[in-house]
Amino acid sequence: MRNGDIAQRSRLTRRTLLGGAVAGAAGAILAACGGNPDAVPTSGGAASATSAPGVTGTTGTTAPAANVATAPRPATSTPQVVTNMAAATDEMPVRGGRLVVADSQGDQPLDPFKSPWHSTAHFLVFTRYVEKAPDLKFVPASFEIWTPSPDNKEITFKVRPGIKFSDGTPLDAAAVKFNIDRFIEPTRKSPGGSAFGPVKGVEATDAMTVKLRYDAPYAPIYEGLSGREIASPAAVTKYGEDFTNNPVGAGPYIVKKQVPGNSIEYDRNPDYNWPAPFFKNRGPAYLDGVTIRAIKEDATTWAALQAGEVHLGAIPTVYIKDAESNPNITVHKRLDSGIRYLGFNCQKAPFDDVRVRQAISHAIDRPSIVSNALDGYGEVLYTPMASAIAYSDNAAMEKIAYKFDPMMAKSKLREAGYDTTGPVATKNGQPFETTLLVSNTDFFKRAGQIVQAQLKDVGIKVNIQITEGTALNDATVAGTHQMFLQLYGSSDPSIMYYFFHSSRIKATNRAWFSTPEMDKLLDDGQAELDVAKQKEIYTKVQETVVKAAPWVTFCNPYAFTAIRKEVRGLIIHPQGGFLHHDAWLKR
Repeated sequence: MRNGDIAQRSRLTRRTLLGGAVAGAAGAILAACGGNPDAVPTSGGAASATSAPGVTGTTGTTAPAANVATAPRPATSTPQVVTNMAAATDEMPVRGGRLVVADSQGDQPLDPFKSPWHSTAHFLVFTRYVEKAPDLKFVPASFEIWTPSPDNKEITFKVRPGIKFSDGTPLDAAAVKFNIDRFIEPTRKSPGGSAFGPVKGVEATDAMTVKLRYDAPYAPIYEGLSGREIASPAAVTKYGEDFTNNPVGAGPYIVKKQVPGNSIEYDRNPDYNWPAPFFKNRGPAYLDGVTIRAIKEDATTWAALQAGEVHLGAIPTVYIKDAESNPNITVHKRLDSGIRYLGFNCQKAPFDDVRVRQAISHAIDRPSIVSNALDGYGEVLYTPMASAIAYSDNAAMEKIAYKFDPMMAKSKLREAGYDTTGPVATKNGQPFETTLLVSNTDFFKRAGQIVQAQLKDVGIKVNIQITEGTALNDATVAGTHQMFLQLYGSSDPSIMYYFFHSSRIKATNRAWFSTPEMDKLLDDGQAELDVAKQKEIYTKVQETVVKAAPWVTFCNPYAFTAIRKEVRGLIIHPQGGFLHHDAWLKR
């Protein structure tokens, strides 16, 4: 059975999905480029192994850098500047006002060493090492110049002079070393530590120079640096584990107030004058401040947008026509930079049996999830690598995937020792009953209902558990979970290391899946600089994940963002996320 059949048979119409008791939103609309999971469309070519385009120093010349697999350029790679009026490009920015943003993931911890999610909520208060410009090149941020060694095993970075944290302490080489050391400290198991790869040493060679050392070239280093923050060592030392409630960085804003699970208020940093080179505004922000509201319900976001209580927010497809007809709102559409998927705990029975994972894969009708949870606004996905990622090959993975086939699903369950003659499959007299963790956001609640109904049809009873805040991620780190729905966003193939390397179990390998063969592929992918060889490696990685089925990938959804007409100068990055430093409000 296909889309309409499964919805009708299970009585899961669009109306019942919206009104149901069950998970997660389309994700944080402000997830910035380089941001992590738990952070677009058509693939372009990867960068040349010899020229390494996409890495630019302050001189504007291309650096012979290690990152030779820069993100592909989407077909719609031209950045959009939010003007909302034909004549608005000629308007002079006006200082003042507070931008209010609805962000379903806006309640993540602001301690970058703890957070599994790195997005605008963090980048408002912290600077990064480098930034990814709208033309997809890496440009200076806290680092102004970088020079790789001839063998690409060392990279020397010059820290931009004059940057200070909001507590008055300098952002210098010692601060950089402190931050990287804290990210990669083995006992800390920081979710963001993998961004630096298998770094063997971090050395502050003088007050403004830092050197990273590797045993082998590490291709994704600049992608990682563009998605990690630099915190004040003095503040981290002072507040310790409570730093998340007292964050101090060198970004364009200072945290004024946090209401856990509800909102974060930021005030302009008056001393900030070190924005990335692609911004027109070279001084402090035009805005007096920014407020991020962690709104989980789509209807609440839409009501707040209509009332002018929120200036921008992601909206579901059910409100698109209303938004497009509203003269006070502009709707921006793009293919999302990440994917949505179902994951298993592969070290906990019965999901340690690949036949069970294959059975569930056959039971899931991916197109029905796109049709019923997204109103058709998405692309069905079979590969674990988002469309934006170099070497992602959805067409090839579709050919080997365990596609929707309920009869085959029951056959696989029988191979795994289950009796499928009754309404609930049993093994050794025990019914197949499991728990699905679902974030408390609308898309995932709809998707959870669909998964629940489809697995019921093959004899698996699914209990949906709605989670709040970081509870889902905490469970997958502790290994107490069975199944979960999740999303991620990335533009670099090295993200597969983050999810499937054995060293990331109890951190970001939420499926608790690993094999020696997969570890070797992922290690080789991190070190390989030849594009053709990288493609071969990551094709094998995709094939391994599809066949072993630690995930059932669903889709790349389209993202719709509604923006109030008074917002000016906001840049929509081609890979998702918003660049805010030129933003201002017309009043």
